[in-house]
Formats: sequence, structure tokens, C-alpha cells
Amino acid sequence: MVVAVPRRWWTRDDHGQNTRDFELAFLLNSLSGMRRPTARRQPMRLLRWIFQRGNQWLTCQVDLRPGDQTYTLSLVPHSNVAGGIAETFNTAWSAFRRHAMIASELRRSGWTLAAYTAD
Repeated sequence: MVVAVPRRWWTRDDHGQNTRDFELAFLLNSLSGMRRPTARRQPMRLLRWIFQRGNQWLTCQVDLRPGDQTYTLSLVPHSNVAGGIAETFNTAWSAFRRHAMIASELRRSGWTLAAYTAD
């Protein structure tokens, strides 16, 4: 679809920047029925470390829960997922600090970092 943009929309803001792009985006959004993506309801993984000791595997990860903006740190043994534990924090700093403490203790106990991701 081609949209003709009136010449009056080719204006500059107080800083001399061309505002046409913002107005055009607004127009296209209005005309084409484009919608903003819906709010993310699933937790967003921020960090995941997988540890190994012998044939044992353990995942320690931090997720952001978008609904209430809290951070969940979970520690899950791969051999018994139901035996996992989770802690909730109000700040990312607190969750990452706790993650670092757990990772340090795991390494002292003979676990090695097998894989990591930051999504």
C-alpha cells in the first residue's frame, strides 16, 4: 500500500531533526491496523549456567517475571527436576549476587561449568 504523506508533515523539531519519520510511522500504524506486540507473559531468561560433576548435571538460572517485575533464581538438578528450588528477588542485582554465591559454592564442591547462556 502506498501512502501519500502531505508536505506539511515534513517538519523539523526544536533541534532541527526531521519529524516526518515519526509522523509517518504513526500514520502507517493507524491505517494498516498494526499493533504493538502483546506484553510478554512468560518469564524471560537472563542467565543460565549448567554445572557438571561426574555424571551429575545441575542448572542454575535467573529469570525475569514480567508481570510483577521480580527475578527468580532457580537451581534444578537434571536427575530430579521436581527437586529443584527457587528464590525470588526484587532486584536483578540481588538475584545475580545470589547466583554468584551459589556458583562459587558449587565450584568449591567440585562442580565445573559445562555450559552457559545469557538470553
